[in-house]
Amino acid sequence: MVQVRAEGLKGQKQHALKGRVGKTCESSVDNKIKNEEFHRNNLMETERILLRYWQKSDAEALFKYASDPDVGPRAGWPAHKSVEESREIIRTFFHNETTWAIVLKETGEAIGCIGYYTHETSNIPIGENDCEVGYWVGKPFWNQGICTEALKLMLDYCINEKHFENIWADHFTGNPASGRVMEKCGFSDTGMLNRCSQLVGGDKEMVKVFKYNG
Repeated sequence: MVQVRAEGLKGQKQHALKGRVGKTCESSVDNKIKNEEFHRNNLMETERILLRYWQKSDAEALFKYASDPDVGPRAGWPAHKSVEESREIIRTFFHNETTWAIVLKETGEAIGCIGYYTHETSNIPIGENDCEVGYWVGKPFWNQGICTEALKLMLDYCINEKHFENIWADHFTGNPASGRVMEKCGFSDTGMLNRCSQLVGGDKEMVKVFKYNG
């Protein structure tokens, strides 16, 4: 922290403080520009969808789809109970550099979520230079190929931008539709089953582990 010397003249103090404020504002502007550039550089898209980072303004759309009891439990998390809860989840869990909103270009609405976990945060045992991908989409958009498009974009990012050695994915045994998305994108069933007790329902149902083969 810059301090103004007490014995200095009043004008000198003001000058020093102005310089300090100026540098702070300049730094703040620079950081904002860098942040905007970072967000632009991490956009991914197809003709139908856009992957971008989550925003606070997505809370109502998130609640709209994440409050469906048929959605969250399939992916291991409880259905959202309010817009406020969805907003808090965006702030605490989605506000990072590994989680994207799946946005339908036609409406500009966030309709799902996709991202990756590193070795430290993965639900399954993976290597230090590996990642695990995960995704979900709102029920009105099931069986339309949207998850497949989103996963292909995420795989391209994980391979060509992050350079992970191996990419893994998993799904509850009772959710074979997710496995079909993985297979369409180049994953194969490893035959391994894993218990993920940290997931909702994970203490009762095993997950099937898939590995990307390109």
